[in-house]
Amino acid sequence: GEPYPHRLKIRAPSFYHIGALSDILVGQYLADAVTVIGSTNAVFGEVDR
Repeated sequence: GEPYPHRLKIRAPSFYHIGALSDILVGQYLADAVTVIGSTNAVFGEVDR
C-alpha cells in the first residue's frame, strides 16, 4: 500500500435524484413538475456542491 489514501468522489443522493428528473418529467405538465420535484426530497444545497 501507499502512505496516502486513494482519492474518493462521494456525491449526495440528491445529485442523482435531480439528474433523474429529466427522464421523469418527459410528457408531464409544468404544474406537475412542482409536485414531482417536491416528492424527490432533494436538498439543493447538496446538489450545488
